[in-house]
Amino acid sequence: MAVAPGLTRTNVLTGGAHSGRGRAYGLLTRLLLSVAFRPTAEGAKTSLYAATVPGLPGGSYVAPDGPLQLRGRPAPRTRERALYDVVTARRLWTVSERLTGVRFALPDGAPPRP
Repeated sequence: MAVAPGLTRTNVLTGGAHSGRGRAYGLLTRLLLSVAFRPTAEGAKTSLYAATVPGLPGGSYVAPDGPLQLRGRPAPRTRERALYDVVTARRLWTVSERLTGVRFALPDGAPPRP
């Protein structure tokens, strides 16, 4: 499953590497987060949907059903071109294996590794 939470109030823009960007950045970012972004619990709904909806096929992509997938109710998405980008998917799989040090056997019929 792949899940996109949409615009969600987290510390992704204010913590970690961004924490040293200065007072003005922090104030403006927090203001933007409070006005334009959804509460964290709303963003978590897409993950909960993907984990609990019976019959949702493996490999599904779940995102908010609103414009640009920024807000809305969780829904399976099927029209995004990225879902069918085999070259990028293969690269992501390879990088993920390298970074985690974990290799998984691909099922029969899966594209071969580069």
